[in-house]
Amino acid sequence: MSKNLSLPDLIKDSFEGAARMAVPSLPYLLLFAFTSGWLAWSVHILPDDGSGTTIFALIAFVALYVHCLFSVSMYRVLLPIKGSPFAAAWKLSLAWLLIITVVAIILSMLVLFFALIPTALGVVMQQGVEPITAETIADTSPRELLGPVFWPTFLLFLMSIAGLFWFAARMMTFAAATSSKGAIHVFRTWPWTKGLFKTTGPALFLLIAVPVAASTWAAHLITSALFGAELTALQAAMSGAISMVILGPAAWLGHGLAANVFLSIDSNLLTSQSD
Repeated sequence: MSKNLSLPDLIKDSFEGAARMAVPSLPYLLLFAFTSGWLAWSVHILPDDGSGTTIFALIAFVALYVHCLFSVSMYRVLLPIKGSPFAAAWKLSLAWLLIITVVAIILSMLVLFFALIPTALGVVMQQGVEPITAETIADTSPRELLGPVFWPTFLLFLMSIAGLFWFAARMMTFAAATSSKGAIHVFRTWPWTKGLFKTTGPALFLLIAVPVAASTWAAHLITSALFGAELTALQAAMSGAISMVILGPAAWLGHGLAANVFLSIDSNLLTSQSD
């Protein structure tokens, strides 16, 4: 594996890659924006029952597949893609489902911990001070409820966020590898990024986290100005589509980064790992 990954070069190459991706992937970005709007529209009009949930899940998978088709359209500018883009997008959709499942399990465990354990500690520490009721817990700030365990809990929360960020940096080549290799690569990519976090971490923050946060904020301001807070189904669809278009440049940068990190890894190692 190449250890000579330079942050300035990686940033430069990622911007250049994003510029090359923009025009070829634009039709797929617009298609993804349409499916995102369709998904937002379905939230407002589908019945709140089993059939509505099933239809929503199907639409969500269609949106995921189109998102992966958008990803493949970007990766194919910088990487050789085995097979057709549609087959590559299908395999990438399955890879994303695995990632989503793993992340959902991790987040569920974190939510369970931070929702129950600190609160229980706070309740125990408050016993004898004042009566503890559900209303007391709801009306008391976390700082007051947890008392001396607030800062250790807050530190654990920050460590959890840092751990998720580190996990994202270690997994950042799975989509590029799946698209390029013609086979699902998820945790097989884990060893490839070992020892690269000092470069990929800052790059991930600068080229993905910051642009996504800024684009999301801009999309919120624009859609709020256009449609207000209370949205009809049609306005929700338009808001979702506009938001995805605004997030397009962030997607180009993120995929440019992932593709260039993937390209920086020794090809012989990639071949031996994927066989």
